[in-house]
Amino acid sequence: MRTVPAKPAVVAALLLLGGAATGPAGASALADPTAPNPRGQRGAQGVTDEGLTWTRVTENRREALINGIRVTEGDRLGGVRILRIRHGAVMIETASGRSTLRLQPSRIKQRP
Repeated sequence: MRTVPAKPAVVAALLLLGGAATGPAGASALADPTAPNPRGQRGAQGVTDEGLTWTRVTENRREALINGIRVTEGDRLGGVRILRIRHGAVMIETASGRSTLRLQPSRIKQRP
């Protein structure tokens, strides 16, 4: 039996047809794991303990991820000002006063 090499134009056409067969419906069923958390679009009203994903404190930098948005001390998220970032906690200030967002203990990762 003889094998015939595929021509680039034929391969391209098959790939395009294969993509059209799955269509956008197949793509919308899968969430993009690298996309920011959509809760980040809500601004101050969505800033809760659940919105705090991680904190990172080093000698030179303090940052946190809140509602899919990376913040540092002094930043603003809508009507919320980031006052202080500590290991596992972020102190914030809103129009109604100060409060502290805390990671759940099971979500805090320690270095081995």
